[in-house]
Amino acid sequence: MKRVAILVLGDIGRSPRVQYHALSLVRAGRHVDLLGYVETQPPDFLRHDNITIRAIPALWASPRWLFPIWAPIKVVIQLCCLLWMLLVSIPAPSHLLVQNPPSIPTLIVAQWTCRLRSTKLIIDWHNLGYTILGLKMGPDSMFVQVAKWIEKTFGRNAHAHLFVTQAMRDHLAEEWHLTGQKVVLHDRPPTHFAKLDAQERKEFLAELKNQFPDLAQFDPSRDHLLVSSTSWTQDEDFSILLEALCLVELDMEDARRGYDSDDDEDRAPRLYVVITGKGPWREHYEDEIRRYGFKHVCILTGWLRAQDYPKLLGSADLGISLHTSSSGLDLPMKVVDMFGCGLPVCAYNFACLGELVTSSTGRTFTASVELKDHIQKLLRDRELRDSMSRHIQEYFATHRWQSEWASKAKGLFDELPEQ
Repeated sequence: MKRVAILVLGDIGRSPRVQYHALSLVRAGRHVDLLGYVETQPPDFLRHDNITIRAIPALWASPRWLFPIWAPIKVVIQLCCLLWMLLVSIPAPSHLLVQNPPSIPTLIVAQWTCRLRSTKLIIDWHNLGYTILGLKMGPDSMFVQVAKWIEKTFGRNAHAHLFVTQAMRDHLAEEWHLTGQKVVLHDRPPTHFAKLDAQERKEFLAELKNQFPDLAQFDPSRDHLLVSSTSWTQDEDFSILLEALCLVELDMEDARRGYDSDDDEDRAPRLYVVITGKGPWREHYEDEIRRYGFKHVCILTGWLRAQDYPKLLGSADLGISLHTSSSGLDLPMKVVDMFGCGLPVCAYNFACLGELVTSSTGRTFTASVELKDHIQKLLRDRELRDSMSRHIQEYFATHRWQSEWASKAKGLFDELPEQ
């Protein structure tokens, strides 16, 4: 059985596109060596005889003031570690699939490995690494300019390039003159992302109350459930959502004046917002939530098991995405997941979002007032939400990850047997 190596310098458990690549390759008859950090539990479907997870040792993340000193040291350590794993620890693969970013030192290691082991390199362009670094260091930083040169130089030549958007393909093909096959492989949800029926929703929310006790008072016949997922990084400004919810709360306060009874049977509707994810800015925004002191909007933050996340999306009334894209060329995977569950979405607008979100599937915004208006309109208009949900489900009934991968990416891996 031929082997494919997949490299992501990130947490495997929080890298869904890498997970789906691995599963698709196994279904196509390959053994997969999956290299990445193991910081969270990988999903159960990666427990497969033909998938070998090889953990990359995680290194200390330095504060910003130490970055100029620690970053070069960290790169050298990672370079040596990855070279050992790819050149010594694993059998020679026919193909090496690298998710970019991170670009440094993964693209350097990938090029050297492929030359030394006669392996074909496939780069999966998820975003542009130097633009993410620019959020932290500023776009004019010397570190950012060096990172851009490395990404361009070591990312230009490959057997094939995969892109998450047409905009990214066009930009890199024109600006960086990429060589090799260039294929747009949009993110698509796998089949286990699906809308729950009323009974499934009731059972799941009952289980979820163990993790979020505040959901004990949730009444699906009267209350609404919003969901958002995040990596709590700088490219998602959650203050926009908090400001929008503050405006929603003011309107809810006015509406509650019509409810004179303290009886729970006659109370005003509540809005529940569940935000899932891990990341460096989580504590900052949790402090912000406490400072707002919401009374009628209940905001819950936490981390869900991989098998529970699709169920949460399948139980919600509306999804929220605050992804802004450091490059303006990628798309939020969370929106794809939400669409897989038939969930209408309010998404922060940027250049290429139109490749994913349309007026038939959601709404876009750039300010908290816009988001507040969209939330209220969609939650009040059940018929509109249902219409959007039907449109989403009809489209994604035939646009799932496996079919997309089989038609676009499978041919890049030579001599794969038919499924």
